[in-house]
Amino acid sequence: MLFCPSLFAATLTTNTVPYVCQGGPSPQLCNSNITTDSNGNATTGFGTMQAKSSNTIYLAATDGFVMAYNNAAINSPMVMLTDANNPPQTVIIYDYGDNNHDTGTIPVKKGNYCEVENANSVYWMPLGS
Repeated sequence: MLFCPSLFAATLTTNTVPYVCQGGPSPQLCNSNITTDSNGNATTGFGTMQAKSSNTIYLAATDGFVMAYNNAAINSPMVMLTDANNPPQTVIIYDYGDNNHDTGTIPVKKGNYCEVENANSVYWMPLGS
């Protein structure tokens, strides 16, 4: 269990996706963008995964994750960046990898920009439908 910092005396459980803070008589949410049913089960979660292009800047319409892969066909490091700047300037992953086989996943906040440089495959996994 992990501590849920936004709620006093609540813990984060990993038995539901997305995570729901358990505290008091009913579950409370760590993220107000996620809703639960009367039993505390998540009713929103991941949206539909979308293929994206490398070396392209995207503005995140929702919170989500960017996943990327670079194989030996591209002899350059894979770089994953995200922040509120356009173009993004905060490097989250810089991976030259063993034998140039690089993989990475980074979280991206709604309203932030993200870019993956030098990747063969890039995918966006939004939170919410």
